[in-house]
Amino acid sequence: MKRKHNMSLNLIIGIISIIVGCIIYILWRETNLLMFSWFERTGFFSLFLNFRKSFKIFLNLFPKWFFFSLPLALWYFGGILIFSHIWDKYYFEKFCWIFIFSIITFGSEFGQLFNLVPGTYDSNDIYLMLFFIPIIMLINIKQIIKESLNEKN
Repeated sequence: MKRKHNMSLNLIIGIISIIVGCIIYILWRETNLLMFSWFERTGFFSLFLNFRKSFKIFLNLFPKWFFFSLPLALWYFGGILIFSHIWDKYYFEKFCWIFIFSIITFGSEFGQLFNLVPGTYDSNDIYLMLFFIPIIMLINIKQIIKESLNEKN
């Protein structure tokens, strides 16, 4: 029973991480990004513009990497936690999906470096994603240790 609670917590952390990354994009990134054309088509563009005006004061409080690199790192972190939750005890499948997700995420960033993928390469994106990998590993190791202790008891 405790195992399911931990996995649900990881799922929640993963979803929150992705949502926070999205909020950063919505509030502080340029409005010429593709997602803003989606907002325009759905009629939400003016609503988001009003939110953006209210939060504009924070632009000078945070470093640029907060707005430009942190969202991708949060999406990566959240995605890994969600894959870990979905594949739970299917360790090989979990590894495969996380590996594929990592290749796509890091690959798209390096693809930007060589103009193979649209966007702007930023080494801070790589550094922040790498920063989250040990945290993900600690979360997974902690779960494995808890599982083995629960099985022994």
